[in-house]
This record gives sequence, structure tokens and C-alpha cells, in this order.
Amino acid sequence: MRRRARASRADSNTLAVAIGRGWRGRSATPAAFGLAIGVGMTGCADPSGRQGATSQEAPAGAGRGTDAGTGMEAGTDAGMEAGTDAGTGTGTDSDASASTSKSGKRYRVAALGDSLTEERFGGGKYLAWLRQRCPNSRFESLGEGGDMTNQMRARFEGDLAAATARLKGEAFTDLVVLGGVNDLYSDLTAKRTPEKIERDLGTIYASARARGLRVVAVTVAPWAGFTRYYNPGRGRATLEVNRWIRTQRGQAADAVVDAYAALGACQGTGAPEALDAALCPAFATPDGLHWTAAGHQRLGEALHAAAFADCR
Repeated sequence: MRRRARASRADSNTLAVAIGRGWRGRSATPAAFGLAIGVGMTGCADPSGRQGATSQEAPAGAGRGTDAGTGMEAGTDAGMEAGTDAGTGTGTDSDASASTSKSGKRYRVAALGDSLTEERFGGGKYLAWLRQRCPNSRFESLGEGGDMTNQMRARFEGDLAAATARLKGEAFTDLVVLGGVNDLYSDLTAKRTPEKIERDLGTIYASARARGLRVVAVTVAPWAGFTRYYNPGRGRATLEVNRWIRTQRGQAADAVVDAYAALGACQGTGAPEALDAALCPAFATPDGLHWTAAGHQRLGEALHAAAFADCR
């Protein structure tokens, strides 16, 4: 399902291409992959064709953020793959729950993010995988396609309260935070910098901790294959943000999952400091930014190993 891009409040003729709300899903049939970061993976298929657009500046878009000119929201113009249920991103591998323990902890997890987490339009399949692996736990998506981290910060408390109401008042135990790529290619249009991204993520982490939630921070995944907006300068900014996120383990975050390393390699893990890293072809949709079902499973496995291995 493709949505029409919304005009900017500052300039109604300007449209943004953001990590995407509104794309048509196509079912994917990836091979099964191994458990967790650092465990060997099966080989990758040949890369699918990526878009060859060379524009280096994303136009400013309609924003909910607080910085002047911020906010991007539109569907990307490349076809992308979704899960088995149309638009829901609920497809998972059938063997995911085979080894689930009958004993363990019942987690109630909220996941804050952008379209990679928003289940309404094909993202968030890593949560579906975790639900199957941890059938007695709850994993709720707080994903919003097109969001930058300042927008995630602005809506966090309200979205968490609404999700808690859906759980009939049962408190969440954990918050997964995955965001930043929309900011990184909005450096010119929205004046987003690594410092601003880190500040907003830090505020989210602190707010969650203040509410008694355990924080699971996730680094920005590789996106050099998104050639329409990627450039080496934005790649260096990505490494800077990810470096900061990794330093939060044991500080502002209780656990850190390195999606950059996990999704950048087809087998094992990639180098967390590799500049211009792209997604493993088996994990990448044609736009080079969003993930196949196999990519979502890869992140789900890494999250399970790092934070939810004792789930039930």
C-alpha cells in the first residue's frame, strides 16, 4: 500500500523521501539463518538490483520534530519486501519457537523506532520473530514510518501510555530503541547532526529508565546501498552515532545490539567500523535501506541473544 507524501509545513511543494511509511510489500522466501550475533550464517544470495539514483540531499519534509525544518515522511520509491500478512509484517520462520523454554521470564517489551519497526506497512518483523520465540511475552511496536529521533523522543511518553492501556495497565519491562537513519540523511534539509541524534537518543534512554524500563539500544544498520541519499560523509556520521550508542552499554542502556555489524555480514558479523558498509544482499530489499524477512530475523536473533534469551 503506497501513501502519498505529505507536504512540508514550511514549503508545501517540497517532499521528503524517508525511511518509509507507505510501501507495497512482497513476500520474501529467505533461507533460515543461525542464532545471534557472532554465530555463523548461511551464505547470501546474489545482490538484487539497487536503485541508481545519485541525489545526495533529501528534501525537507513535513515534520513533527522540534528542530526547525525537521521531519520527513514519505514512501521510498523502490519496491520493498514485506512479511506474509499483507502490510502487517507478521511473517516468521516456522522453527523459531521450537527451542522455547517452558520456564523463564515473561517480558513486556515496547519497541520505539521508524518504519523498520512499524508493523502496519511491513516493518517490525523482528518483533514477530521474537513473539514466536517468546510466546508468553509481549512485544509491542511503537514504530512510526519516517520518524527521526527527535520525533521519536517527542511522542515516546504518549505512545508508551497508549500501549500500556492496550495491555490493560500491565507495565512494560523493556524498551528497544532503533532509530537514527532518517536523521543521518536529513543533515542538510533538517540540520540533523550526530550530536543532536545522540542527545535525543540519550533523552529517550533516560526517560525509559526513569519509568523503570530496561533499555536495549540498537545501532543504525548499514545503509550504503541506499544510493539515492547515502554518501561517505553520512557514512562517517553513521559510524560516529553507532560508536556513541555502543558506549552506552552499562551506562544509559542496559544492553546494546550492534545491527550495523549483524546485518552488514552474510556470515558471522561484519566490522562495526567499516565505512560505506551495505546490508548483506540476503537482508536487503531493492532500495538498500529496508530489510527482508531474513534481515528482520537476523536482528530478532541478536536481540534474543543479548536481552531475551531467558524469555518464555
